Amino acid sequence: MNAERKDWTCDRLKDLSAINESSLPADTDADYEFDYLEISNVNYHGIVDPSAIERLRYEDAPSRARRRLSEGCTAISSVRPIVDEVSDDPVGLQRPRTL
Repeated sequence: MNAERKDWTCDRLKDLSAINESSLPADTDADYEFDYLEISNVNYHGIVDPSAIERLRYEDAPSRARRRLSEGCTAISSVRPIVDEVSDDPVGLQRPRTL
């Protein structure tokens, strides 16, 4: 930022946020079911189609399906950031979900 406002401070996002604060542990019961959101199902405007959320068993889920989201979370894809996949509180989460 070249033209910073005098009343603003400049900080790194990773210094102000909690990253992967809650994850499913490796010893999670194989039959545990959860709602899974594939980050590729978040569109350019951060909108998630509720029908894109899958119900999965832990045993059948991809290994990346361990991050838990709560209401008010913001999910950011760092794998493919060029496609701008960001969702602020995906679909108004009513219960914890994983990503």
